[in-house]
Amino acid sequence: MRIVFGFLFDGILSNLRPKLSLADGDHRVVTFDVDVAGFDGNPEGLNLISLGEGGRLEEVTVFLRPLGAIEALSREMGLRFGGPRPQ
Repeated sequence: MRIVFGFLFDGILSNLRPKLSLADGDHRVVTFDVDVAGFDGNPEGLNLISLGEGGRLEEVTVFLRPLGAIEALSREMGLRFGGPRPQ
């Protein structure tokens, strides 16, 4: 997971702007605006976070919209993981 987050915050995602944070026990919901490399729109995201023992991150589910932002994110992650370069 550390590698994924390293790639995300090494130029793919920038200017993360949290909007709302809700907590219920070991569960968190965070909404945010973010800039995505290769996308000129205004992406919005939502994280569902579950914490384990000692407050350690156990699970993260990320939602991002619109589709163009997801495509740009996927393309950039593929490049960093050594996948085929997009044409």
